[in-house]
Amino acid sequence: MLAKAVFQSIHLALIHRIREQVESSHRRSHILIRFHFESFVNPSMQTAPMTGKTQSSSKIARVLFGLLAYVSLGIGLVAIVVPGLPTTEFILLAAWAATKSSPRLSAWLENHRLFGPILFNWRNGKIIARRAKVSATVSMLLCAGLMLVMLDHGWPIYLAIAGMSMGNLWIWSRPERLPQPT
Repeated sequence: MLAKAVFQSIHLALIHRIREQVESSHRRSHILIRFHFESFVNPSMQTAPMTGKTQSSSKIARVLFGLLAYVSLGIGLVAIVVPGLPTTEFILLAAWAATKSSPRLSAWLENHRLFGPILFNWRNGKIIARRAKVSATVSMLLCAGLMLVMLDHGWPIYLAIAGMSMGNLWIWSRPERLPQPT
């Protein structure tokens, strides 16, 4: 009987604790979403957290930069699974626009498991990792091959392939790591 009462009280305490955590998590996520929205329309938040760059002072500019940041982030997320669509460029554009509009989005991007290292490397020496270079090259080759096989051969196809080739040359011209001091 005593064991049953102890078990029930522990069970009720655990349920109460779980409810508190869920409600606290819900409040935090609601506050975070609200702060994301307010951060690019509130002029009191003028500095991006990690970069120290200042936000735009105009409310309309902050909203437009915020829109650009979220649209670029969305395209960058889609580009992860769509071959031929560059992920890194859209994430870099989203990060740049976020520094002008939303400190929260900028901090989220910089601390993200996938995007954080890309942004850190880019801001500290315009570095592109070899894995990203190989992935971009394979994606571009796949896209070029599909275009050559499935579409009529005309000047737009060759222009697109030339653009991908130039982009690929530029990607491979970037360093893969910081030079080591000797």
